[in-house]
Amino acid sequence: MGGVAPRVLDQLASDHHLTGHVSSRAVTFSAAYLSELTKVIGTAGAQASRGAPVQFTVMARTDLDKVELTEPARPTRDQAAFLTQVRARYGPALTEKVDNTVNETQACSGNFCDPPLRGGVEIRANLTPNTWVRCTAGFTVKSSSGTKGVLTAGHCLAGSGNNKWYTFSVDGTKRNIDAIVNTHAYWYGGGPVGLGDYGVIKTPNTENPKGWIYTTINNEQPVTSVATHQAGTWPGLIVCKRGATTGQLCGTVLSDSAFVTYGSGVSLWPMGATDTLACEGDSGGPVFISSKGFGITSGGSRNLGPKCGTTSYFQPLQLALIGFNLSIL
Repeated sequence: MGGVAPRVLDQLASDHHLTGHVSSRAVTFSAAYLSELTKVIGTAGAQASRGAPVQFTVMARTDLDKVELTEPARPTRDQAAFLTQVRARYGPALTEKVDNTVNETQACSGNFCDPPLRGGVEIRANLTPNTWVRCTAGFTVKSSSGTKGVLTAGHCLAGSGNNKWYTFSVDGTKRNIDAIVNTHAYWYGGGPVGLGDYGVIKTPNTENPKGWIYTTINNEQPVTSVATHQAGTWPGLIVCKRGATTGQLCGTVLSDSAFVTYGSGVSLWPMGATDTLACEGDSGGPVFISSKGFGITSGGSRNLGPKCGTTSYFQPLQLALIGFNLSIL
């Protein structure tokens, strides 16, 4: 939030005829002052909490001669910046409580989400300390024995070697999503069902992935079904894709049985094709309609240069699940 918090607090304090800061000396605050301060802090706190899973609760406590601020146990970056500013300005007039409510819903911002792991977030694997492969998590899955993992594009895993994959939380904390090295399995231009581009990363128990995808309207859009791949039944459908580079885009399915050959010479079939933009970094991301999974992004036509194209191709999800004998979470 940077400088937004102080500007918001300054304006609100002026609107409500409050001084900008509260002196650190012992002071008794009037009920009227506490009431106005509650409005200022509550309004600014609500702005800092847009999209956050846990909101602030603010109330005047005349019995304590304070304004009581109940805050999330795990504030988002904007909420933390707001707390720093409000403590600096009005600390002596505050009493704080922490909301320890267990809430699985965690914040998402940009390309990343707090745990648990879900589809649609950016994932990386370092090739050197300063270079990495950048792709997108597709759908979270499990094996018949209950082992959990996340699907992504096979070419992402082919290009990462034995290097660990990781993501980030909203606050910038790095999280390894590989259980151990060599837990990758993938097909790229081969496989038991057609010529596929899909892979799976076995995840550590600490990630406890959920059957969600991160979308523009829901941080935890549940995935409850998988589209049956039957040639000729998907063209004309409107699907959405989520990718680390282009974000979320929706468009029309052009084909569900495309034969695609990339510049590397690798051929893939049967692939879905849509009229949505795909760029480097989108690979592996989920293709879906609401709660139904259709596929994972493989690549694009590259008619806009070596990294982007206006036609995107995706691996049918059902075939990837069959190929590894997996099911969605």
